[in-house]
Amino acid sequence: MGGHYMKAAIDLGTTNSLVMIRRNGKNELVPNQFGEYSTPSIVTVTEDEVFVGEMAYAKEVLYPQSTFRLFKRDMGSNQTFGERKITAIELSAMVIKQLIKDVEAFTNERVTEVVISVPAYFTDEQRQATRKSALICGVEANRIINEPSAAALSYYQIDKKEGQFLVFDFGGGTLDATVVDIFDDIVDIVAIAGNNQLGGHDLDMIIEDAFIECHPVLANISSDSKKILRSKMEKAKIALTTFPEVSIDFKYENTNYNMKLTQQDYINKSEPILMKIRKVVAQVLRDAEIKAEDIDDVICVGGSCKSIIIQNYLEDLLNQRINLMPNPDKVVIDGLGLMVAIINREPGYGNTILTDVCPFSLGVDVIGDIYSPIISRNTTLPVSRTRHYVTINDYQRVVRFSVYQGENLVASANKLLMSGEAPVIMKKKGAASVTVTFTYDINGILDVAITGDDVKKEYHNQVVTNKIITDQEVARMMPYLKLIDKSESSNREILLESRFERLNMELMSQSQERLRDLFMTFREEKEGASKGKLIQLINKVNNQLDDLERSIFDPFVKENNRH
Repeated sequence: MGGHYMKAAIDLGTTNSLVMIRRNGKNELVPNQFGEYSTPSIVTVTEDEVFVGEMAYAKEVLYPQSTFRLFKRDMGSNQTFGERKITAIELSAMVIKQLIKDVEAFTNERVTEVVISVPAYFTDEQRQATRKSALICGVEANRIINEPSAAALSYYQIDKKEGQFLVFDFGGGTLDATVVDIFDDIVDIVAIAGNNQLGGHDLDMIIEDAFIECHPVLANISSDSKKILRSKMEKAKIALTTFPEVSIDFKYENTNYNMKLTQQDYINKSEPILMKIRKVVAQVLRDAEIKAEDIDDVICVGGSCKSIIIQNYLEDLLNQRINLMPNPDKVVIDGLGLMVAIINREPGYGNTILTDVCPFSLGVDVIGDIYSPIISRNTTLPVSRTRHYVTINDYQRVVRFSVYQGENLVASANKLLMSGEAPVIMKKKGAASVTVTFTYDINGILDVAITGDDVKKEYHNQVVTNKIITDQEVARMMPYLKLIDKSESSNREILLESRFERLNMELMSQSQERLRDLFMTFREEKEGASKGKLIQLINKVNNQLDDLERSIFDPFVKENNRH
């Protein structure tokens, strides 16, 4: 590996992740070992192997209990996965490690720092968890960028259009809506609202619920069969973007189950999700103190925006045409690449300013469990705010306080970030005072200070810092990371054989015969083949499997057009 060190930009998504570098003054997406730019955010952990991305997707049917996805939703929580009780932080670290490995193989340079995107509505704890995932991999993560901020930056660099914009970021597992004001090379985030538990996966679940309602016997199927069923639901969702009706077929214990679903049925069943979307969009417009008619354009982010249901609903809700350009799947990573250019002070980017806002109010508890906000939500960052408080008892020795994040009037109903105390000079009730200062920076790091003439020993603490990883956490992860490091640079043959295994479990009996014929032919032809010939053979067989899969899963191809 070369002696150069570099930064990489990572769009760490709920369902898919991308990585980008800056080279020769341009953004450059980095392909993974299979030549794909998008890496599924899926991890398989067995006793002696770790698979990330396409390989994990292929292994999911074989190791359903050891394959994990959608873990981004659990960042910052105590949720664990599998028998090994792996955390979302650790699973995300495995994805980041694989992406870094792809960059280092692509550039022959060492990655020492990453810029990572997160949903705008991520809490401080979730941002801390994301930063920790990078630190586990041995790289710095000094900049955590909100996904809509990156999207707005990308949009501006392409279009140079000024005005007020709504960034609608609907990914696999989260929803953010952000109002952005763009003018004079300043991308100003005005307001943010969101729902961390709403995404495209919920649209899949609507179809799954309808299918199980139609076939109740499938309600308690095994976890590996349920994962196959869910892959069918995702295919059906994508098909409904193009076709007015979809036919879903599923084989379980030698019985074939099917159901037809129209776009209109899907729209009707999606009503609860659409109402949640409406609530988020309404909230961000109210916070920005504007009406829908004041929005100059809508910037769509995330693959779930491609759903015809989402597009039509947004157009009706906002009474304007929805803009799917730039590419919803890549607009965030493009913006992150531009952020690296700004951080590196590349020529032409020195005047671009990206502001951000505090997504949640931050404050302390006062008498009666009342919440006293010090920094209000949607305050532009960085910011420092000060409030003055007095003692509530005679001859009080210490001032105890808790720092919360949220909007509830009752302090304890909000998210507790930390607790502390500061000794004060004993005086009559209300005579001793303290000054509480919150300093919140662009990376979501909150500094808390308690000072004043009556404070005997000043209190100072950071809720989130960059030194948040323990030696024990690193030691626990090292075996997993070493397995990723030791994995073959190219697993095309393993991936192909895993694909055969997955399709064999999904296909109907008549198609299984064709699959077996292809498998036997592949096994025969690969014997003694050179490396170059083997790659050509693998590509040819993958194309044949594509044809076979299309003939099974696409219910709209007429019989005489099938291969």
